[in-house]
Amino acid sequence: MNLTQRMNEQKNKQTVQMVKMAETDRKTDRRKRNRFFLPCTLALLTAMLLTACGSGKPGSEGPDSGEAATGAEEIAGAGQEASADGSGDSSQAGPGRTEEGQTEGAESAASQETSGNEEENEDGSPDGELSLKDYLNEDGTLELAALQEINPDIYGWLEIADTQLSFPLLQSSQDEYFYLSHDVYGEQDDAGCIYTEYFNRKDFSDPNTIIYGRNVEGRFGGLHQYQDRDFFDSHRQINIYLEDRTLTWKIFAAYTYDDRHLIKIYDFWDKDIFDAYLKDVFSIRAMDAYLDDTMEVTADDRIITLSTGVTGQDDKRYLVQAKLQ
Repeated sequence: MNLTQRMNEQKNKQTVQMVKMAETDRKTDRRKRNRFFLPCTLALLTAMLLTACGSGKPGSEGPDSGEAATGAEEIAGAGQEASADGSGDSSQAGPGRTEEGQTEGAESAASQETSGNEEENEDGSPDGELSLKDYLNEDGTLELAALQEINPDIYGWLEIADTQLSFPLLQSSQDEYFYLSHDVYGEQDDAGCIYTEYFNRKDFSDPNTIIYGRNVEGRFGGLHQYQDRDFFDSHRQINIYLEDRTLTWKIFAAYTYDDRHLIKIYDFWDKDIFDAYLKDVFSIRAMDAYLDDTMEVTADDRIITLSTGVTGQDDKRYLVQAKLQ
């Protein structure tokens, strides 16, 4: 074989090798495309078939439902086969990661739904919250010692009759704002709890005792129900349970006010000041203010003021006031 023949033979071998390499590259590209697009296409076709199967009337099967199911199974099988060659590798960015994210989102949504549907005690308080019925003696007084084992700052219990507004009453002797951001167990909680400040006595002998609670569900957010006239008229009684007696109060006013600190601004022990304050209250004529003008409330009476916030108005407070019976 001369030199020219050997050179031609070498060129032919190189040409055949290049053709084989090109064919291999085409197959590799095709597998890569299938890795991303085939699972998506199969999933879309499966969803379309399942939708078609469920489009009939509830409880009935269409004439082609069996065939559609078979087709769906075949497509699902094809998808599994496509994954078997490595195209479904979870280390690659593709449909597998999206599906995982959707699953996590569904579990999160289910968890939120479960937490939003907690069981309630018989008195309407959420399961896990303290319930008044568990701390009442047979004579209707409060079993305070048991409550103070939970938190020594508990000194009473407030309940608005025929509502789910029922809460332990707390008072800190150190920090007047402590229970604005701590729960009944003394743990950090933005919802806080229902409390009075140390400016007021715990026996409710002050002319006006201010009881505070956050404007959130499960605290004093429910007070805004008194902006409805029917609710105001039908839920007028407040009970406060103490260790040695139960105090009953009748609501006479519910209205939006400014955010002034009532105890620091008004000396309610001064009857002239207290009387002038009550006249101002009964002169309120706002659209969402309801007052019982038939009730006589004077500076000789004792009242309580339930105070909470107003959504979107940081400089306002919603007040519900009641007179001791």
